[in-house]
Amino acid sequence: GERETAGTTGRGVGEQIEDGWITTKIQSQFFLDDQVRARRIDVTTRNGVVTLSGQVETDTAKQQAVAIARATDGVRQVQDR
Repeated sequence: GERETAGTTGRGVGEQIEDGWITTKIQSQFFLDDQVRARRIDVTTRNGVVTLSGQVETDTAKQQAVAIARATDGVRQVQDR
């Protein structure tokens, strides 16, 4: 689809679409990752800030989830809960 330019002022529909796209992209990458896939991790994105919440059994899985989120295009910050 069409992407809005980064120079758009204010927070409009473009930002909301971008946030939804980031959330979807992270969730799909979690699904493809063996360490993270089985875990229940909720992903929410607001203005490029991603919040991860849920249960992980190992620190490695948590670090992997954060790393995946950080590496995703458009993510400005990751908050781990």
